[in-house]
Amino acid sequence: MSIKRLLAASFTLILGSAAIAAPPANVAGIWTLLVDQRYETLDIAQGGPGLGPCPPITGKIGIATVRGFYCPASGRLYFHHSNFHTDVTVRTFDGVVSDVAAGLPMHIAGKVTVVNTVFAPHGDYPFSGSR
Repeated sequence: MSIKRLLAASFTLILGSAAIAAPPANVAGIWTLLVDQRYETLDIAQGGPGLGPCPPITGKIGIATVRGFYCPASGRLYFHHSNFHTDVTVRTFDGVVSDVAAGLPMHIAGKVTVVNTVFAPHGDYPFSGSR
């Protein structure tokens, strides 16, 4: 096989692999998050079918509730983290889940916005995680 054909075949294989890569169908499970240099555990339960392309999710960070949505087509994950006692939102998370890669953990990265100073001063902070 000539070098030209080998390169063409390799390029086709790479493009074909990229074309089938997609975010996971759901994000249910236990995630380890790194939120502004502090580890936290996020436990997500995939909700039932929602209206539109982004079904609801529920779960917990520690003992406190999270509620939001996950969009499988784009990988966007958005949720509110509420105070355990008052159920008032204290932080919002907005991130993107990585495409599925065989044999590798899923990853997420984005920003967390603190809306209640129990966790930190108001503002945006980085977060990332894996499952």
